[in-house]
Amino acid sequence: MGLIPGLSALAYGVVVVGSLVTAGFSVDATVRIYQNRHPENRLRAGKSVVTFLAPALYAVGGVLLLFADPSGLVWLAAGAIAAIVAALFVSWVVLVEVLR
Repeated sequence: MGLIPGLSALAYGVVVVGSLVTAGFSVDATVRIYQNRHPENRLRAGKSVVTFLAPALYAVGGVLLLFADPSGLVWLAAGAIAAIVAALFVSWVVLVEVLR
């Protein structure tokens, strides 16, 4: 099904588990973002949401594919795009922090 024919349900399950592991990193990042009480640390909620967006989309896509719903591929594609956008956003934030 999809981009890789013959992929087992176990492989799609790995996508879901990987998403949960990644979400664990997002929780850690969110805690660190909110611990920083510096007045120039703005947009805490936005920074936190960006870290959860891609893992959430991957998890939804993986679960849908586990239940043989082909629309899960759309969710995985959206997760890939969100991951790229999140990486660009985080890179920009890091660049601004380093230059400060």
